[in-house]
Amino acid sequence: METKKVCFLGVILLMTISTKAQTWNVAPFIGSDGVMEVGKYIDFHETSNDQNDYSVRLTSSANKLILNNQFRIGHTTGGLSSNGIMLGNDNNSLELIHSSSGSGYGAKIYGVDEANGVTSLRIAVRGNSSSWTNAIYIKAAASNAGGAGNVGIGTSNPLSKLSVDGVIRSTEVKVLADITVPDYVFEPDYKLRTLKETKEYIRENKHLPEIPSAAEIEKNGIDLGDMNMKLLKKIEELTLYQIELMERLEATEAAYKKVENRLLELTR
Repeated sequence: METKKVCFLGVILLMTISTKAQTWNVAPFIGSDGVMEVGKYIDFHETSNDQNDYSVRLTSSANKLILNNQFRIGHTTGGLSSNGIMLGNDNNSLELIHSSSGSGYGAKIYGVDEANGVTSLRIAVRGNSSSWTNAIYIKAAASNAGGAGNVGIGTSNPLSKLSVDGVIRSTEVKVLADITVPDYVFEPDYKLRTLKETKEYIRENKHLPEIPSAAEIEKNGIDLGDMNMKLLKKIEELTLYQIELMERLEATEAAYKKVENRLLELTR
């Protein structure tokens, strides 16, 4: 009798394995096509097999794979209700939610196809807000689209390798460029503009020679490397003016001393 029971169960098991039936509330099985079928959930329990006592739950819904409701892959709508990680929310993003306090706090990394050969990778944040604010924007473009590899901080339209909309704080900044240091000012054949010529230029243009005007700076900004060299040149020219004035003063003092000595001789 026991042998018959075993054979009967074996037939049932074979029938189950050979039939692909997408049903719930049955043990997982492998169909004849090699596909393993499972029910609605895969629960991992710590203390019991009660369905309300799972510690981790793996489930799927609307083409989404959800782990414990706070780690999601292929998620398309909504958001996390508390701390967790979500992959595939709008624009193929990775969302890291670290607090559900208020309207939520977290960070998001996502990519955007901006068309015309331009794509971007963005890092956004939100603090007590339901909306995201782009913090870092990396722009990649086809060779004919321009802007390849530009990085923007606080701006979504970086026009150079690094564009920052805001204040930069740093302990050190080095400008490495192929620039000419204006030590040629001290060469004997350098033609120094006279102070009278400089005075006339300032009267007509309202700014120093070779220095951009306020309007030009407002429109085009400042090239730090170039501007520093121009300012250095002005400092070197001022030094030459001071040396020239010192020599004139020394010559005047010497002439005055001669006159003084001559007067002393005449009064004896």
